[in-house]
Formats: sequence, structure tokens, C-alpha cells
Amino acid sequence: MSRESYVGIKEAATFLGLSKSTLKNYISDARSGIGNFPYHQDGPQKKLLFKLSELELWRFDNQKSKGRNLPVRMAGRPGGRAV
Repeated sequence: MSRESYVGIKEAATFLGLSKSTLKNYISDARSGIGNFPYHQDGPQKKLLFKLSELELWRFDNQKSKGRNLPVRMAGRPGGRAV
């Protein structure tokens, strides 16, 4: 079984259909204990990393519980057409 690779902030924002600045706001909230946005970081001042499967689960949870209308990407691929 292969391990899932990480993507950078640009790919994560594209996958979710959000701007990088909106994504950074979600991360800031998560760091403050306000939100539960899934991200990884090797250490302070290191690159932010994301797993697409975790982002997909976060999107699903937020659509169901908060009624947010985040775009759904076809086939779960960055750059896919929003539906």
C-alpha cells in the first residue's frame, strides 16, 4: 500500500476552489483553536503541506455541518471542473 503524498498551498487552494489567502485564514484559525483545518508542517517557519484526502474530508464535513457551499471538484483532481 502506497503512502499518500503531500501537496503545497497552491495545489490545496486549487483543489478546494479557494484563494491562497482564504486558505491561510483557515490555517490561522486552526492554529488558534477556532477551526479544524487539516494541514501539516515540519516545524516553525517550514512549508505548509496538505493531503488531498484530508482536505476532501474537511470539505465534506464543512458542507454538511455548516452549510458552506464549497465547490466540489470532479474526480477529486486539482484543476477539475467545479460542479
